[in-house]
Amino acid sequence: MPKRSISVTLHEDNLLWLQSRTLSSKGRSLSETLDAIVTAARTAKQAPPSVVRSVVGTVDIATDDPGLEQADSYVRALIEASGKASS
Repeated sequence: MPKRSISVTLHEDNLLWLQSRTLSSKGRSLSETLDAIVTAARTAKQAPPSVVRSVVGTVDIATDDPGLEQADSYVRALIEASGKASS
């Protein structure tokens, strides 16, 4: 899965703890450590399946097409444009 760069703001105590955890686990970077912690939390057996698998809030529906009647042609155009860009 591709990674994406983001900005995260942490309390100093949490940042120090994260840095210490990275060093103690011989991690390559703070980002790698944070990603591992989030992955472990997201895939934990204690979490209800709806929380682990939910994509709620990750899709924006165009206000000019709330019924998604133009979705097929839009996605098709994206795929075609993607193929032309990689050629």
